[in-house]
This record gives sequence, structure tokens and C-alpha cells, in this order.
Amino acid sequence: MSDKELWLENASTPVANTLLKSADYDCFIAVRLANGKHHAMTGLTVHDRGGSATVQTTDSPSRQLTIILRHGLWPSNSGNNFMQVLNLYLFEAGKEYSLGNGWGTPQSGHVGFGIGDQLPGGQQASARCEKIQPPVG
Repeated sequence: MSDKELWLENASTPVANTLLKSADYDCFIAVRLANGKHHAMTGLTVHDRGGSATVQTTDSPSRQLTIILRHGLWPSNSGNNFMQVLNLYLFEAGKEYSLGNGWGTPQSGHVGFGIGDQLPGGQQASARCEKIQPPVG
């Protein structure tokens, strides 16, 4: 057991289970609507162990956007070990691929990305999440 995880052992299974702590993040999504106006959706609270938030844009027809935040492991350049990484993904309902993604180290406390005029129709999208610091005391 550590300050980041809790191990559970069960005599019926040969593998120990690991429960990882999560942290909450304050996130936003910003997009350019079909009419060219920018629209920001703020105040989205997501945890970093695969948490997600889904919002609707205000344009017509509206679009359903989902962010997913994941604190996981990624193979190192040497291939001999793994490094911790914080990934942020933005998906639009009905689209085969993500609109964008970004990554950083969990120690940085934030992750985000911005895509300018690369989406179909010259649209823009950005998303960012910043770690919510727990109250002291």
C-alpha cells in the first residue's frame, strides 16, 4: 500500500487487485460553432482515471462533445519500463476518430491542446484540464 494505491489480495484469485487513487480536474472545451462564433463550455469536473464529461453545443444542429481524462502508463523510449502520463481526448458523437488529444505528466497538474483550422469546415477546438487542489487541513 502507498499514498497512491491500495492493494487487495483475495485467496480465491492468484492475482492481487490494485485500486489507484484518482484526482479531480476542472476542465473546459472550446469550439468554433458552424456560424463562426466561439463557444466555451466550462466548469466540467472530471477525474483522471478515465473520467468523462459530455456537453452539447449551442449551434443547430447541436453537437455532442465528450472529453476523457486518463492517468495511465505509456512505454518509455527504451522499451524497458513505463512512464506515467496524463491523456486528454476530445470526441464528437458519430465521428470515427477523436477531434484532438493532448498529453503531459501527471506531476504538472494540467493537460490541454488546441487545434486551429484543421478540422473539417475550418472549425477549431481546444480543451484543457487543471488539477483541483484538495483543501488544506
